[in-house]
Amino acid sequence: MPVAKRVSLALICTALLLWSAALCGPSYALAYVDAIRIGGDRAFPPFEYVTDTGAYQGFNVDLMNAIGIELGIQIELVPMHWADALEALNSGDIAAIQGMTRTPAREPLYLFSDGYITYSNAIFVPVGEYGITGLEDLAGRTVAVQQRDAAHEVAAQIEGATILLAPDHPSALDMVITGVADAFIGNRLSGINTVQRRALTDAVKIVGGEIGPLPYGMAFRKDRTDLVVLFNRGLQRVRESGAYDKIYGKWFGASIDESKGGLTEAQQRALWIAASVVVGTALVVVAWNISLRRSVARSTAEITRVLALNEQILASSDEGIAAVDERMTFIWANRRAARLLGVGDGQLVGMAVSDTVLSPVVYTTNLRDVAAQGASGFVHDVEVQPALDAAAPGAGPRLLRVRAVPLLPREREQGTTTPRRHGALLMFSDVTAAVRSEQLEAVSNVMEALAISVSGIASEIRKPLLSIRAYLKELPDRLDDPNFIREVQRFIPSQIDSVDSFIEDLVVFSEPPAPRPAVFGLDDAVRSAIEKVEPEVTARGVMITRDVAATPAYADSAQVSDAVYRVLSDAVTSSRYMGIVSVKVGLIDDGWAEVEVCGGNLERPAMRTTGAIAPIFRSRGERSGLGTVVSYKLIQVNGGLLTVATSGSVPCVRIRVPSSQQG
Repeated sequence: MPVAKRVSLALICTALLLWSAALCGPSYALAYVDAIRIGGDRAFPPFEYVTDTGAYQGFNVDLMNAIGIELGIQIELVPMHWADALEALNSGDIAAIQGMTRTPAREPLYLFSDGYITYSNAIFVPVGEYGITGLEDLAGRTVAVQQRDAAHEVAAQIEGATILLAPDHPSALDMVITGVADAFIGNRLSGINTVQRRALTDAVKIVGGEIGPLPYGMAFRKDRTDLVVLFNRGLQRVRESGAYDKIYGKWFGASIDESKGGLTEAQQRALWIAASVVVGTALVVVAWNISLRRSVARSTAEITRVLALNEQILASSDEGIAAVDERMTFIWANRRAARLLGVGDGQLVGMAVSDTVLSPVVYTTNLRDVAAQGASGFVHDVEVQPALDAAAPGAGPRLLRVRAVPLLPREREQGTTTPRRHGALLMFSDVTAAVRSEQLEAVSNVMEALAISVSGIASEIRKPLLSIRAYLKELPDRLDDPNFIREVQRFIPSQIDSVDSFIEDLVVFSEPPAPRPAVFGLDDAVRSAIEKVEPEVTARGVMITRDVAATPAYADSAQVSDAVYRVLSDAVTSSRYMGIVSVKVGLIDDGWAEVEVCGGNLERPAMRTTGAIAPIFRSRGERSGLGTVVSYKLIQVNGGLLTVATSGSVPCVRIRVPSSQQG
């Protein structure tokens, strides 16, 4: 077919596809040309609140924006005090309120959308209050509530109670803290969020169970049934698209499990538009090929740089790291591994393990099963004669501690769900002095976590590189495929970014910056770390308790604060919803300043050694990474020590740094 006819046919198909996609779009949005004004509370976190910078955010705010996008309408969100929002709705100044509890008293006054969350109240009292355990104990007491809130109806039914009205939840909590009110009744989630954000966990507590769970949704004037139908449709689409689950998880720390099947109307419409774009893209594919070749060349250079950096980091580690295949032959080793085994640089690769001082490991452990059959890893001590390090000749027997874990799989056997094993990763170090030290258990724990993390990160770095290689192999045969071209342009940079994110932790662990020690307040550094982890605390619904005393220390304050943040972040990330992480700062004996962080979930990946729990290592989604072990390194270069122990069933990390300049 002539080229001119092909171009004409492509243009006609594009026009038809765009016309049909337009017919599938929602026509009801045309009736709402002007922005729909929707009011909300300005101080009701995490549902809706104005930040210190003036931004209006929260669960309801994100949900309204998502509905506006799905419906193709403009929504103007108006933050105001709750009582003012009700007056504005009654007067018609706003068309709706984005979130209101559906109570029997409000049913005759407003129309409500479908409920999108369950609303329940709770009783908040001072920590030292033990005479209030439920609503019946509030008789004759002074109770604070938000003005015209659903909790006002609950408080009004308490016999003899004096009710104090506050403009918002934070103001009502202040009445409890200052002793003006005996208790505050308000939304449970909002109250918990406010207590955590304002660090009031030592001053306020919740008593009794949930009060009156009720549906919570949008509220409209009685004459706006059209808006009820419109926003119910938008809410349904937000649920079907999966946006609701993401918004809920962002603000409450857990997503709602809803089964989904088939293509939604929005997905079908997107499919039509995508098809139209593909046809149009085919007209300029030649020009794109030239751009793609340049992009691939730049990406290849970047991959080469990342691989070189990865090799440099692993090779420069102060721990012996080596990999063996199923035949018990070394296939990679860093310089430290060669020195520990008494072999010259570059000579270890290709040697059999049984021909080195590690031969007892082959015959006395299940190393072959670990490398070939996927058995679990092990820890084994090997006594070596003579001395390993040429710098200390004739020093007598030395003890090598060897840790073996399977290399994480690069692929799966075809037709099975069992990962293929490609040998084992060995990590070993001279622990002769450590065995004689009371700190052996803590050092062992850190090494176990490091072995698991390095194995996982090695695999995670390999995966995107293999994926990129697969794309590059297909590139010559698919240069005329616009879908493939667009996917390569998106995929390669994202994989490079993924590899870089894993390199960051390895760089810090392998070559931490030289510390700049000075006298500083350890308590101030800890508070800075707590502020930095606050977003994670809020997102996961975790509470941090503090016992922070003024504590001088002598080290690099920035590195110590970073180490504390990493430990806190791991503890918060591994905690269950409403879990508690405790932080204690103070001076201990022998001139040390100490930070103790207790918390986290022992069900997270860990290995046990002599009764101790290995340090939590960070997991980024489904991927591995270095967490507390980086903190271990940062503290070590500052002349301090990081140890791990358990208190009951709770892991505790203790960080010690000098309290003054030594010598």
